[in-house]
Amino acid sequence: MRRAAAIQVNMGLAMGLAWGMAGTAQAADVNGIPVAASAVQATAAGTNHDKIRRASMIIGTKVQSPAGEELGRISDIVLDPAHGSVAYVVLQGARIGGTAGKLYAVPWPAFSVAGEDGDIYQLNMDRAVLGNAPSFDDKHWPDFTDRQWNDSTWKYYGVKPPWLP
Repeated sequence: MRRAAAIQVNMGLAMGLAWGMAGTAQAADVNGIPVAASAVQATAAGTNHDKIRRASMIIGTKVQSPAGEELGRISDIVLDPAHGSVAYVVLQGARIGGTAGKLYAVPWPAFSVAGEDGDIYQLNMDRAVLGNAPSFDDKHWPDFTDRQWNDSTWKYYGVKPPWLP
């Protein structure tokens, strides 16, 4: 039973990453698993922007500003099982002056791939702007079901939430 649950979670995560990264509702079938058609096309074409990735390949990835300033690293991924998508990527801010970096729940669509091999993600803001973003620490995570928190967080990063028309 535990193995079946783990397989289901891993398949759900793979599907969520595929749907969340592709940003489309069109579906294709890869080895019996429905995924976003644009992710399949991008993978076949060899591009990195919509390539399907395992969560373990994303966690730990460096995040930088458009100017190349290190903003931090991806420390976690928050899934939205109701919609089968990635809701947030948790960014651990870069350590400044020996202090531990803050955590930021950044909407997945706010990121783009910056490295040639997809080994760096880019967030369209500098360290000062990120420093003013809604943040939390490892012991006080936000309530991801709070609609007001979600609306203001997505607005801060300049991306349209999927629940708005």
